[in-house]
Amino acid sequence: MGAVNETSTIRMPPASDGPREIRSDSPDCALLSSRGRYTSFSFGGDTIRFMTSPRLVRYDAVKRWDNGYIEVDALYQDRMEEEYIDLVPILKNLYIDPESFLKRIKRVEIRYD
Repeated sequence: MGAVNETSTIRMPPASDGPREIRSDSPDCALLSSRGRYTSFSFGGDTIRFMTSPRLVRYDAVKRWDNGYIEVDALYQDRMEEEYIDLVPILKNLYIDPESFLKRIKRVEIRYD
């Protein structure tokens, strides 16, 4: 099967400074970002937003992706920390089947536009 060269666009809900777009250059890549008190995880046209620490400045690097479990370096106001995000309970709380949602994701990138 050949490589797919398509770009998907995800429209974020309006924030205080208006809407923004996040683009994924690969159909098997999810995107992680933060804005204010919220983390956004986007994949396949869907964006999940959940609250995070008010001290979080930004995510810096994805260290590991394991089918819904993300290890990421995160910059906080006073230091860099390793952060752990488990998407499975978040998806379940949103009545999204974790297995079907996560199975196509092969990697996660941090993207700030």
